[in-house]
Amino acid sequence: MNTDTRAEFAPTGLLANTHVQSMLASNKLRRARMYAKRPGMRAASRRLTLDCGDDVRLYGFHSPRPENGGTGKGLVVLIHGWEGCRESVYLASMASFLWDHGYAVLRLDLRDHGDSYHLNEVPFHSARLSDPLGALADIAKRVPGGEHPALIGFSLGGNFALRLALHGPGHGLNLAGVLAVSPAIDPLHTAKAIDAAPWFYGWYFKRKWHRSLNAKARLFPGRYDFDHLRAAPNFVEATRRFAPLLTEYDDWLAYLDAYTITGDRLAKLAIPATLLTAADDPVVPIQDFDGLALPDNAQLLITRHGGHCGFVQDWQFNSHVEQLALNQLQYWLQDEQENMT
Repeated sequence: MNTDTRAEFAPTGLLANTHVQSMLASNKLRRARMYAKRPGMRAASRRLTLDCGDDVRLYGFHSPRPENGGTGKGLVVLIHGWEGCRESVYLASMASFLWDHGYAVLRLDLRDHGDSYHLNEVPFHSARLSDPLGALADIAKRVPGGEHPALIGFSLGGNFALRLALHGPGHGLNLAGVLAVSPAIDPLHTAKAIDAAPWFYGWYFKRKWHRSLNAKARLFPGRYDFDHLRAAPNFVEATRRFAPLLTEYDDWLAYLDAYTITGDRLAKLAIPATLLTAADDPVVPIQDFDGLALPDNAQLLITRHGGHCGFVQDWQFNSHVEQLALNQLQYWLQDEQENMT
């Protein structure tokens, strides 16, 4: 494993503040400026309803390139964080940046994220990997470049991306590489960190989660009663109540363990992978990466600053992680495209 802790990302002034960085990850002004500056990705986007098997469907938003039959330099699939969606600022900004640099992109909405609550009656939970596995299999059949895409995941989406890299080859997936940004690799520690963080983190995530619960309840009247979950005083207790109610796990710690990827759980990664996290992340404790065992084809990059999914370089909203992604994709996808021509 290559662990790089050099200060390659060194913002100054207010941008060195962890909470400013974390808030800029989802700032609406940043999104408006980004779409005004880079309209191409969104204009090219079309919605696909992906067949994940077992009557499960997810939405994917595909923005093809005009070159190479729609693939451009290759296809990149992006996965948002918990309670995010394809329009999450950090994800939409990355997608727009990569599209402008010649890559086709597909923004995947996880179950019950975005406007997809109606697609599946059974609610989302984070340990269920079959949804994105099935989505990627359908993408491989239907989307140009989908037979060999790169993955970029943020926060919980970074956790999903790493698990897809770990288990995907056993399900016939041929992934080019994975970038996991601020990956939540220990969900129990993340829940505790949110509870311990300044009040606005808990308010932000609780507001979005309650909105999702309300949407699900409206669409399937009489099927779900989420009052017990809404009344939970914090995220640790909410998870304790959630697992036996809405997952196949009777024990909440067993549920969390099912998608924990600390220690040596990623040691057998066969897909090139880059993990990027910030030492000041208020949601994903840096201690979670102590003792993380990765193979030689993976690297862990730790910056001093960056917050949670932030990594904003300046007040023009230029992004350190977007440039990192561009550099990685050149090795994973662009070189392959050049060898084919």
